[in-house]
Amino acid sequence: MSNGHFAACACRSLIVCWLALAAVCECRKPTEFEKPRAVSQNVFERGIVNENVDYAEILNHSRTYHKDVQRKIFGSHSLGFVSMTESSYEFAKTFKFKFTHLSPIWYEVALRKPGDLNSLVLNGSDNFDHSWVKAIRTKGGKGIKICPYFHFRDWAKKDLEKLMNDYLAIDRLNELITEEVKKRSYDGVTIQVYDSLASLHVPALRSAVHRWLMRLANALRKDQPLQLVLVVPPSSQAFTDKDYSALNTVVDLFVLATHTSAPTRAAPLAPLPWMRSSAVQLVGSTPHAYRKVPLALALNFFGADYRTDKNPPAAAEPIAGAEYLKLLDKHKPKIEWDAEAHEHVHRYTKKADASKHDLYHPTLKSVKDRIDLATELGAGIAVWELGNSLEYLYDLFSARPALRTPPLYGLTPPRKATRALSIDASHSPSIRPCVADHNGAVELDGRVQVGNGTGRYGGARSTMEHGGQQAVERSVQIVAAFPNTARAASASTAVLLLRNALKP
Repeated sequence: MSNGHFAACACRSLIVCWLALAAVCECRKPTEFEKPRAVSQNVFERGIVNENVDYAEILNHSRTYHKDVQRKIFGSHSLGFVSMTESSYEFAKTFKFKFTHLSPIWYEVALRKPGDLNSLVLNGSDNFDHSWVKAIRTKGGKGIKICPYFHFRDWAKKDLEKLMNDYLAIDRLNELITEEVKKRSYDGVTIQVYDSLASLHVPALRSAVHRWLMRLANALRKDQPLQLVLVVPPSSQAFTDKDYSALNTVVDLFVLATHTSAPTRAAPLAPLPWMRSSAVQLVGSTPHAYRKVPLALALNFFGADYRTDKNPPAAAEPIAGAEYLKLLDKHKPKIEWDAEAHEHVHRYTKKADASKHDLYHPTLKSVKDRIDLATELGAGIAVWELGNSLEYLYDLFSARPALRTPPLYGLTPPRKATRALSIDASHSPSIRPCVADHNGAVELDGRVQVGNGTGRYGGARSTMEHGGQQAVERSVQIVAAFPNTARAASASTAVLLLRNALKP
């Protein structure tokens, strides 16, 4: 064979291989991105929780999750809303250990005949899924509280206000709810009513709503300690700090609906400063207040797509996880970080009609920052809703790099550290002095440098000397960088506070 003929054959072979590879790449349709798989590294170990992200990285990683789905570090309440879709049920079963509460959206309070309170009914009993509840409660899930979602849909405002002021109708409603809860062996209920009420500036109506919720709580706890979870609106006159104070003795968990600020134009769905101010207006900024009566910040796991070249702007199109991936694959948007809102915006032009779009959708970085905010405030989190989400987001519940910890109740360290304490958190505490040259640190299965509420994390587990032998321990290292005169008291206080904060 001549050199020329050999070269031609080699070239043809390369072309065939290239075409075959191109065909394989071309055939990688979004359906392949929709197949979740467990991997050995979490999102931090893979280094993909960043402000700078591109669509290809999201497509490659979004349907993966760390194989240890039972691991949960986030220490406060975490609630997941579960829609009546197969994907939502599967997400709840796969990631159930990330949550303290699950709230399936099954029930509606309704009137068969508008205006007639005697026609009051509770719809949704047929939505109860025994096999799903069994799957949640078995294989270690017994402690997860199932508190289904009850809401008032399509009520005339006047009918709902009439209901709240009718003692007999309220007692009948409470009876319907408690009978269903006990029949299904639920752990409590999640109530959404404030979004349906008008004229809450009227004191009598506010008092009537409080009275109903108190009577419902008493009915739920008559025979066993069932929980009342209440969804409340953010930054609204419909529910203020006064309402919170009136109800915090009967409500077990408030869910602040910060999953969306309901923008009417292309804008971040839930800007981080808005979420913070909504929580502070209601409860305050002291972590102790959040532990007294738990409050959870709602996080959006859905997106919204806005067309930006129309005036007036078109209404947003909701985008769920699978559709989001298809859009990324088709339009390959440019993704930019909004440093003020702490959200990513995806900008693209549709090829079919040349229309311009801004898409807001949660990313690893945006969700991490919101979990950090909840940690800083001492609040919990609530995901709306599980069926809309992408698997890799759940790694954030179990492997976070930084505890954005507020100052420990006024115990502010000086510029130079002088002593450190090491606590073995997996057994009884073992405390020993050591030397440190930084301003303060916390170590939990890795290294977190904490100073003025910020931090950095590395994946290496700590090694300490225990009982004369080297061992890899689940440990916490606290640098007690306080003045010598207050060192003992301050260090011991810090130990107790951090041990409580880091309890799983």
